[in-house]
Amino acid sequence: MLRVFITSTSPMLTKSLTDLLGQAPMLECVDAAENADVILWQGNEEATSPQNQLNVNKARLLRFGSDTKADIQTPCRFKQLLLALHKALPRIHQDFTLGTYICSPLDRCLYTLEGEEYARLTEKEASLLEALHDAGESGLSRNALLLKVWGYSETLETHTLETHIYRLRQKIEINPDEPTLLLTLEGGYALCLVPIMM
Repeated sequence: MLRVFITSTSPMLTKSLTDLLGQAPMLECVDAAENADVILWQGNEEATSPQNQLNVNKARLLRFGSDTKADIQTPCRFKQLLLALHKALPRIHQDFTLGTYICSPLDRCLYTLEGEEYARLTEKEASLLEALHDAGESGLSRNALLLKVWGYSETLETHTLETHIYRLRQKIEINPDEPTLLLTLEGGYALCLVPIMM
């Protein structure tokens, strides 16, 4: 969960952004800067960073404004804002066991348990598997996956996710028509994270 604190010169803008971002999965707007992973602040090119005033030193600062040196240039689309926030923190891409394979999101590769390369993954395939792994047994809804992996809004009609699920099952399942690793849930997907020893 990415925790975001928003500060701007306009209370109305702060409230609007808080309400908007509060609807996004895997993201929480917090009331105190010291509880935030990212501080989203409004200011022009000459503005002084609020880091000292807010008394925080761990959170990543992202400035939004209309100038070209802003971290997030305004006006911007909701999708662009979400992507900027999720890219704000360095991500630790940890390998994990997936059935009889080791999935390495950083390498974009599936390895056998003996360490031999089994299959290459596209960037989106690796992100999709990693997102489902991070979600655990409860999995993620279709809308949450579209937003987290592609930055798509919930209202967009697309078969992108289903296409990627189909291709991933061709790579990781013994019988793609009867999946045991990449499971379909009501309204979403999940990974079976119990290692399968053969």
